[in-house]
Amino acid sequence: MNKKIDIYLDEKSSYINPFHKNRISSELSDYILGECKMYSLKEQFEICIHCKENLSKEEQLALVAMIRQNYGVDIQEINLFARRRNGLGLSCILLGILILFIYLLVDIVPVLSEIVLIVAWVFLWEGVYGLLFDGSKDTIHKKRLKKLTCCKISFSSK
Repeated sequence: MNKKIDIYLDEKSSYINPFHKNRISSELSDYILGECKMYSLKEQFEICIHCKENLSKEEQLALVAMIRQNYGVDIQEINLFARRRNGLGLSCILLGILILFIYLLVDIVPVLSEIVLIVAWVFLWEGVYGLLFDGSKDTIHKKRLKKLTCCKISFSSK
């Protein structure tokens, strides 16, 4: 049995973003995402929208499209950040390796050489940490968003 995320709307306009009529409100978006976090990534769930007013078929389709687009845009943004983070991570690793070579090849004042060594290891650490650990958080978030873009959305009126 699918888990359900219940949404209760008093009026048709309560799900619309006040600044853009073709976007869902940020409160609704945050609520859906928050409820989604209650379920495991392996569980299937369904969004059930209960509205006091009857929504026409066109309004229902428009709301479904807005919900899917909302989380689809978030996925695109995560992908953009991931590419940027991966590029910076690789750059830090390469820069750290280059600084290590400079440390090994150039004879510098002892105190200054230790500072250069520390800087090299910091660049290496930041690059590796960014690639290995920061990406895992985004991967989990992206999986949740993908589930929201393809989950079943049903409607009922009271």
